[in-house]
Amino acid sequence: MIKCPKCERTLSDVKIAPVKLKLSSTETYKGVAYTCPWCNSVVSSGPDFLAQADEIATRVIQALRKS
Repeated sequence: MIKCPKCERTLSDVKIAPVKLKLSSTETYKGVAYTCPWCNSVVSSGPDFLAQADEIATRVIQALRKS
């Protein structure tokens, strides 16, 4: 089982919070932070794959409408 690195409780689920991932001072992407439901410590973070999929779908639809 996975344990929270701070409170050491077993994690069967995590909370998700939106964050900005900064690659530079001008380039950002939508991301998510995965937090412990017990102590709210950040366990991990990464890209928001659902937001990326939505953005790709939107761009494809826009491109298809133009052609």
